[in-house]
Amino acid sequence: MDGEVVAMNAAKGVCFGLNPVGSRVWQLTASPIRIAEICEILQREYDVDAATCEQQVVAMLEAMVRENLVEITPGA
Repeated sequence: MDGEVVAMNAAKGVCFGLNPVGSRVWQLTASPIRIAEICEILQREYDVDAATCEQQVVAMLEAMVRENLVEITPGA
């Protein structure tokens, strides 16, 4: 699975396959990071405009929050 990640919610017994871009987002969330910073990095690494990047990153993170894979906290 070149560049892909499988994330698992052990409590639910559900696995999620992440493509290379999703895997990169997963990697970036290993430490606290702002959504804007994730988008800045992805825009440098991939051919994506700011609005599309933010929309897709937010949607992915919201899905990951619903599955208890990540936690979003308000920034200062």
